[in-house]
Amino acid sequence: MTSIISGFTKSLINPRLISPCTRLFHTQGTPLYFQTTDLLYGMPMKKKKKTDIQVVMAREQRKRKKIEKQIKKLEKYSQKLKPIEEVQISAQLRKEVNQRHRAKPKLSFEESENRILLKKAWSVYQKNKFHEDLIAMDNAATAQSEALAELRKESEELYHLAIQIDEQLIPYTHQGPVRTIPIDNYEPPDGDYKDTSRKWD
Repeated sequence: MTSIISGFTKSLINPRLISPCTRLFHTQGTPLYFQTTDLLYGMPMKKKKKTDIQVVMAREQRKRKKIEKQIKKLEKYSQKLKPIEEVQISAQLRKEVNQRHRAKPKLSFEESENRILLKKAWSVYQKNKFHEDLIAMDNAATAQSEALAELRKESEELYHLAIQIDEQLIPYTHQGPVRTIPIDNYEPPDGDYKDTSRKWD
């Protein structure tokens, strides 16, 4: 029995007795799991395609020229803003700027003082009106809450009827065609459209 065990241990220790086609595995400390190594059999190398150096150089040159052209285009139109038709002034109006210029009338001291006093009086009036509106709304909300509280003490059913939304408060009626008349020889669009947006180069 001891001879069998010793022979078995010698076969485990002696690396010459191990077959070269076996797959090896090892363990890793953290986390602890088994990981097999890749197969190390020989495989034929892929055939490399023969590429002409001149073709590669020409391709890179075309890419470089294309990028340079795009950079030049961006530099050319970097400061150019998109025109706004509503803001643009026609050439005719630019020529007539001096003719259309109107000088501001010079106000007297009394007139300027009257305008300033009028602005101040208007601002005071608006402020007082705003405060009066706030007080009126606050009083109305307080009176409403007090009335609802008293109504709830009298009858719970009437209270729930009172807090419901009145849909007839602002009546709105509308009558119109529910179906449109079919158009003769109408061809519905199939998804195509015409782009009418303007382009600036």
